[in-house]
Amino acid sequence: MVSEAAPRRGPRRALRRIVTLLALLVVGYFGISAYIASQLTLTNRRDISANPAADGLPVEDVAFRSLRDDVTLRGWLLKAPADQGRVVVMVHGYNGVRDDRNSGMYPVARSLIERNISVLLFDLRGCGQSEGERFSLGWFEQDDVRGALRFVRERGFRNIGLHGYSMGAASGLLAAATDPAVKAMVEDSGYADLMDVLDQEVPERSGLPPVFTPGIVLMARLMYGIHADEVKPAEAAARFAPRPLLVIHGDADQLIPVANAGRIWRARYGEGEPDPATYYVVPGAGHTQAYKSDTAAYLALVGGFFEEHLK
Repeated sequence: MVSEAAPRRGPRRALRRIVTLLALLVVGYFGISAYIASQLTLTNRRDISANPAADGLPVEDVAFRSLRDDVTLRGWLLKAPADQGRVVVMVHGYNGVRDDRNSGMYPVARSLIERNISVLLFDLRGCGQSEGERFSLGWFEQDDVRGALRFVRERGFRNIGLHGYSMGAASGLLAAATDPAVKAMVEDSGYADLMDVLDQEVPERSGLPPVFTPGIVLMARLMYGIHADEVKPAEAAARFAPRPLLVIHGDADQLIPVANAGRIWRARYGEGEPDPATYYVVPGAGHTQAYKSDTAAYLALVGGFFEEHLK
């Protein structure tokens, strides 16, 4: 005699198989996402090649702590000969280093010294000679910048400016928005919202379809505490008001499209035609290449901006 329950085994077995398959897909999705998150957040240290002392600059090797987690950050304090209490904290970009010549960071620092404005150059976490091994495109680095700002205040500087490139610009805006000691900032090649960048860059760098991007972002948050969805420099630019912000970008930037510069400028200054004194777009310049594309104009604009506002 055949049991009445026998015909039901087929659908139940099929359901179990579907549930098992779904579970494997979920585990595989988040397993792959976790691996990619671990790889994409690793830094690639570069060597420091500049020698400020050999270049005739008054240099002091310094070390201070990030406000995030007490990671030790190292850098140079280049103190202007005729000290007037003015200093610019310069912040390099992704996988950069304190003497980054590709963006013109080190030559710009030298030009500021010539204007009797002191400069702090330092390595963000995981870069150069600083501690740490992961980066977060602004989430952790904003507190590295805050640590740098605390350091220059403790050294007696009262007229403080920021100059950041790409990730350093984003980190700088996030930090400056909460620190009234920053009187003026130059933002070069930064992004308006990190999630917009990740939507484009994660698939390209990982080789995975865009459907994996949310999983990678989630795993980076769960494993490393990186809140990528909260890195919104344009919103920080709005909070930076009414302090002056100079936005610089190249219109041939393939990594961070120039539209980001417009979003950041409008967040700070509102709608309307951008003012050339605070919005400098260089024709034909790529990512962080405005200095190289138009060196004389770049130095004059940046130097004049800080001279005017650090008083």
